Amino acid sequence: MRISKIHIVYSEILCSLIISFIFWSPLFKEPDRFLYGDFDFFITYLFANKISMLYFKEFPFFSSYIGGGFPLWANPQNMLFSVPQIFSFIFKNQWIAIRVSVLFISVISMTGMFVLFRQLDIKNFFCRLYGAMIYTFSGFLVSHLTAGHFAFHNIAYLPILSAAFIWSWKFKKFAYILPFILALMVYAGSSITNIFIVIFLFSFITFCDFKKWSTYLAFGVLLSAPKLIASYKILSIFPKNCVMGKVSDSFEGIFNTLGTALFGINQKWDLSPYYAKTGLGVHEVNGYIGILCFIFVILGGYYILKHTDYTYRKFALSMALVTATALFLYPGDSNPIWPLLSKNLIIGALHMPTRFVGLLPLPMAYFATVGLYYLSEKNFLSKRINIFFITICLFTFAEYNFVNRRNILLIRRFTFLKSPAHFYADKKFKHSAGPEWKDGTFIDETQIMNSYLQNNEGILRFYDTLLGYSGEAFPEHSSVKEGNLDIFNTDPNI
Repeated sequence: MRISKIHIVYSEILCSLIISFIFWSPLFKEPDRFLYGDFDFFITYLFANKISMLYFKEFPFFSSYIGGGFPLWANPQNMLFSVPQIFSFIFKNQWIAIRVSVLFISVISMTGMFVLFRQLDIKNFFCRLYGAMIYTFSGFLVSHLTAGHFAFHNIAYLPILSAAFIWSWKFKKFAYILPFILALMVYAGSSITNIFIVIFLFSFITFCDFKKWSTYLAFGVLLSAPKLIASYKILSIFPKNCVMGKVSDSFEGIFNTLGTALFGINQKWDLSPYYAKTGLGVHEVNGYIGILCFIFVILGGYYILKHTDYTYRKFALSMALVTATALFLYPGDSNPIWPLLSKNLIIGALHMPTRFVGLLPLPMAYFATVGLYYLSEKNFLSKRINIFFITICLFTFAEYNFVNRRNILLIRRFTFLKSPAHFYADKKFKHSAGPEWKDGTFIDETQIMNSYLQNNEGILRFYDTLLGYSGEAFPEHSSVKEGNLDIFNTDPNI
């Protein structure tokens, strides 16, 4: 029996690796090419951490390479303890490292979903696979990974966090790994996804023993304290000068945007399907799950309501509460309660209400998987049920691949230069002005931030959301003059 369980785990990990590689395979066609989006921003931070620790043997509290000198560890989006940072250390070429990171983030997400569904007694492998693909390859996570938003990747740990809570509840035992998972998610994430974690944590009170829940939370906060305290301090010094926007000026527009986000098969960045006034790119709105998934969500909800003896009704309640919270927060400033919530320093810094659609993938994957598994208990198609499940899985993968692949190809199309894989540690350090950020397009290597660090140059005009916001929530350009700026330079024209 023990060997059988081990084989199941190995098969799930292998399946996650193969499917994830097929999905992200376009990125590996030319693995050292630049990628369009925010990849350069996060690679620069990862590389700054690497330089500090591997070459200068110092903990990266501060970096002279960024913005003329700026806190590194305290930045909420700096991911020192994370999968991307590990691969940044391993690989010399950071653009290869970031691709491998995307792959392994998907593997972690899928494997976590497999573990979660085994804890929920979903005994059919293909049903577990179906739910894992919904969570990992539906619109939200894929869209943000494709845009290079690596601070969002900590939600890949949410399934294993949920599974640990369920295990603790089922077996009446203390899950010692839980505080470490919580800390890992804090160290690897951003403000918005950490708010997601808080919402899920409070929903788990529906089934978790409150004393254990409080202990998990207390130890998780204690382990995360170095990052939480530093990040809160820097956010209080550099508060974002922006407010939560509106998805639309009308509730009709809000429903239209949400419906398109969840069910619109066209999620192309260069051909936006959104007609409501979002003011945001498709990658900030996309939360695609598809009609088929929604049908199984309804079926799963019906099954849980009908069967009062369903073992995990309290977990279902927690997922329903998360769904309700997402729908409540989604309208942003159109919600009359929002002005009260936005007085908090962290919540008040959020300016994209459409991101709350990211709360939905886990509840949708859960209810849809229960709905699909329900068919096997009804003797649907009898002995051919696995053929039906395999067909559903193949269709779902093809569907999500079709919706997202154009954008994955798009981030490769804009950039034709190949990234060097070097760090000139022996080169004399100097400050340089940095890129112009013209129209968000790359002209040559001088518009790639991490290329400065590779040449042992500090970049003064660094793109970072903490370095100042205008009313439109875009970074202010510094008045840095063109030319290399050596530390001891005395020329007033430079």
